[in-house]
Amino acid sequence: ETITADSCTATTITLSWDEIYGATGYRIYQYNPDSAKFEKLTDVSADMTSFKVAGLASAKEQQFKVRAYKTLGGTNYWGTNSSAFAAVTKPAKVKNTVVETASSTSVDISWDKVSRATGYQIYRLDPETGSYTKLATIKNNKTFAYTDTALTSTTEYTYKVRAYLTYDGSNYYGGFGDVTSATTKPAKVKNLKATTKSSSVKLSWDKQSRGTGYQVYRLNSKTGKYEKIATIKDPKTVSYTDKAVKKGTTYSYKVRAYKTYNGTNYYGSYSGVIKIKAK
Repeated sequence: ETITADSCTATTITLSWDEIYGATGYRIYQYNPDSAKFEKLTDVSADMTSFKVAGLASAKEQQFKVRAYKTLGGTNYWGTNSSAFAAVTKPAKVKNTVVETASSTSVDISWDKVSRATGYQIYRLDPETGSYTKLATIKNNKTFAYTDTALTSTTEYTYKVRAYLTYDGSNYYGGFGDVTSATTKPAKVKNLKATTKSSSVKLSWDKQSRGTGYQVYRLNSKTGKYEKIATIKDPKTVSYTDKAVKKGTTYSYKVRAYKTYNGTNYYGSYSGVIKIKAK
């Protein structure tokens, strides 16, 4: 018989072989590395020329033999064993994919190790096409994290990861892990300006798209720390007037943008500090 593998998963290999005319059935043998022998796996009837072997370890080579037999008068007469046939299971599905905000231009992706894999492939969703594009290939089984860089600030990115096994010159791919998303932080607020009149200071800055709003901080000269004096919950509002000032006193301000994503606030870097004496 000539054995082939019709399909394989992370835990199964489906074997098939040529029909032997007049056979009563077939015996399938599986190699046991502990005993270094081919041992009986099962017998199947003559009308079966394929069999799914289940419960296998993922990403691991398995070897099989098959031979036909004919039963006459209660005695089995055996044909010749086929040549040993080797096949491999696919890697297991990636588990515990975590995507975390790293900065305004980067996102960190991590996952659990998949036993016996050769490496991993990371895919990122293209929101314009709705399809995933391969972002990176990690060609070892010692690295379980990747940082996606040069991203756009305040933007959601979605990823999935799968393991692969290189065997006999071909790649075998495991199932993708859960799809997971994160947002980049807002960019640093730019061009903070200040003007003063009538015992007030008006701040203004450049608009940031895709954010949730802004936070305004003022230096407390007594403590030497910056304190939040306002939260602006509208990204289109790019100014704030501080009326709690005293004429002739110098004040220092800084502003940062924030984005609320899945119930969590992500903050951009503070603008440069601006100082002004109130009139």
